[in-house]
Amino acid sequence: MKLSDAQIEQELTDLLSRHCLEDIARYVISANPSQKLSVCLGKVGKPALVERAMLLEIANYDTLKKAELVKVLLTHYQEPKVIMEIVTWSTPDEKRILKELMTGISLYLSKTEIVSVYIDLKFLLSTGLVHVFEVEGEYVLKLQEEIRDKLLALNWKTVERASAQAVEVVKYGAASTSLYGALPIAKLYELYADYHQGEALIPKTKFKKLLSGAMIRPQTYWTDGQYLYADYFDVEELDALVTLYALNDGEDLEGSILLEILRSNKPYYRPDLDTFLKYAEPDYEPENLKLDDLMKFLKKFGTLKPDIWDDLRDEILYTVEFGNLQETLAALESFGIRFKSRGDIDKFIKFYTEVVNHTRIWVNRGYTPVELRKLTTPSATPSATSTTIPMRNGYDGGSVNASDLPTKKVGRNEPCPCGSGKKYKRCCGAN
Repeated sequence: MKLSDAQIEQELTDLLSRHCLEDIARYVISANPSQKLSVCLGKVGKPALVERAMLLEIANYDTLKKAELVKVLLTHYQEPKVIMEIVTWSTPDEKRILKELMTGISLYLSKTEIVSVYIDLKFLLSTGLVHVFEVEGEYVLKLQEEIRDKLLALNWKTVERASAQAVEVVKYGAASTSLYGALPIAKLYELYADYHQGEALIPKTKFKKLLSGAMIRPQTYWTDGQYLYADYFDVEELDALVTLYALNDGEDLEGSILLEILRSNKPYYRPDLDTFLKYAEPDYEPENLKLDDLMKFLKKFGTLKPDIWDDLRDEILYTVEFGNLQETLAALESFGIRFKSRGDIDKFIKFYTEVVNHTRIWVNRGYTPVELRKLTTPSATPSATSTTIPMRNGYDGGSVNASDLPTKKVGRNEPCPCGSGKKYKRCCGAN
């Protein structure tokens, strides 16, 4: 039986509600809401206590027993700077809830009501500023007196200034890793200072501290204290690189985008400030007219729905930035796009090469291959790298599949024929 759009929407809403209630259940306390903080912490499940200890960066939190977690968390909540740190990273809506509870009231919410404010509650519950109780079928939100006293003692003008600085620094962290992939924090501060010459700057030590402090909330980047990394990379990859580098295992190090970024001595692309900060927006995609042209061409070979065409566009851009030609062709096949003549292939080659040469990539520190070529060899007239020979050789009548395309022999240290600007061994030759 086919469901209507309204039925599908209702099922998704119900699923989301169940997820919210299941997550809130991790924090629910079966006790009198007026109990002291120590009692409340003792009645919270250990998984929620571990989460709070992790967010508050308590040493060796994963080795502590529940009673030890309660004791160390209780000590942390007595520290004004800990409360200040959590409130600094609270959103305006979260601060509104805190201020309402600071009056001493308890908020009684039904299941429907608590689901509706779940997003604003999640951070407050996970950090332990607010506790949730279940009383006679209703949810009760309350600040324990020990935490309420600390909140009342805060200078809220100072809080707002600190929050504004935190938001600004996070934007720089998100924008820089979106544009460059990874970079030293010292370099980001240099860019920040250049963008704000003649203005009052956030001090360097505070800037660095805010970048690290932002990890209390989900971000699009992470840091090891010295570098920032886009969340495309993970801690395990960095650890593996460090290990392989220490073992001098050069062969296994080849093909690592992260290593190539960290080793690079290329200049950083620097757009104007407004454009730079747009990269902090999750859905921002810089104008790419060459990709627009390619998509118009591909629409001759498929009848996909508009949202599926958007998915294909995202997939092509991803394979151009992080993959290679074979992966792009495989993506086209998976979406049912198949070429039927040599002329089609020749046209695709031209469009694809233009996209590659005009797409900003991390290994070029934000530059497109064409821009970087102009920058490094000003007298040269950039021309698109041709992939015509291997592509044409793949055509043997009928449709062309990715597996049908043999690759012309290219030296591992030669420029990759796809036009990415990377060495062949670190691009299409990586596989």
